[in-house]
Order: sequence, then C-alpha cells, then structure tokens
Amino acid sequence: MRSYVSSTLPGKLDQVYAAITSRAPAAHVVVLGYPHFCKLSDSCIPGLSEAKHAAINSAADPLNTTTAGVWSRRRGSRRGTAHALLGRAAAR
Repeated sequence: MRSYVSSTLPGKLDQVYAAITSRAPAAHVVVLGYPHFCKLSDSCIPGLSEAKHAAINSAADPLNTTTAGVWSRRRGSRRGTAHALLGRAAAR
C-alpha cells in the first residue's frame, strides 16, 4: 500500500485535479485528509481488534502526506486535516 501511495497515487491525484481545473476553472476545491479512525483505547466499533485499528490509523498518515503534497504543489498552500483534527478520532 505504501508504495502505491507514494508512487502511483500522486499521478492519479494530479489527473483528477487537472480535470477539475479544466472543466470548472472557477471551482472552489476543498481537499480533506483522513483522520485517525479511532483511538486505540476506545472501543468505538465492536468487532475491530486493536491490530485492525492500528492498521487503519497507520494508513491515514501516508495518505494525508501524499494528498497534501500533491495539492500543495498545485496550489502552493498546505493545511492538512491532521493539524485541525489533532487529538480527535473519526468514529467516537
């Protein structure tokens, strides 16, 4: 997954952002990242083990880095949801 996120995903995101820009040049695009799914000490989703929580959460960080990096290159601005959601979890 990490190799896809670092090598393939940036090109695909560039294609999507370019298509949006060409079809709707005045569009206001909001690019959001992925928050951590749950705190490991919470039992917010019955049936998900600690290992599954950790796997889901560890996937969010490289996705956020890649998404923010591609958007930053295109727009010269970087503010990820990780900063805004620090200390919060998505499924509380």
